[in-house]
Amino acid sequence: MQDWKLVEKAVELLLESLHLKGQGFEGTPGRVARMWKEFLDIELPNPTICKTNEEVDLVMFRNHTFWSFCPHHLLPVKYNLTVGYIPNKGMVLGASKPLRISNWITASLPLQEDLPGMICKEIEHSLNPAGTGCIVQGEHLCMRMRGVKSPCSDMITPLLKEGMRKEPWMSLFLFGTNYKGG
Repeated sequence: MQDWKLVEKAVELLLESLHLKGQGFEGTPGRVARMWKEFLDIELPNPTICKTNEEVDLVMFRNHTFWSFCPHHLLPVKYNLTVGYIPNKGMVLGASKPLRISNWITASLPLQEDLPGMICKEIEHSLNPAGTGCIVQGEHLCMRMRGVKSPCSDMITPLLKEGMRKEPWMSLFLFGTNYKGG
């Protein structure tokens, strides 16, 4: 369980140690603690599973933007997700669930390299699809504003699992390329 008063005190100490004070910083420790609480207090969604009336080859979601923080520097990372799965026996997830799953996972501040596998694993656990795949594109402020200072660089981490690897045309839908997977 998080100790939000301790988070607030830590921000006070940070501001004090950096000699940052004045009108603009009034209430900042409390605001920062509330921001972290809002970000981290996300529950895993209960999956809504439905049976389709018609056959479908692929269920795909594109352009879901969500945020996390780099676990190395605690700077923001803006992610864009494309995720898809092959329904098994016509069973599909409620439309918002794959997107809510990604929001829930990022509350643990994972490495981007781990996100595709974590997202696919959670969809597989909820639904048991015939295949899953996703691509995560990340804009890491730790790369853009410090270190290498590359203002336009993104990191891209694709993953195709199970039946997705057997169907090359699906990578065209998910990734826009003929990606073959690991």
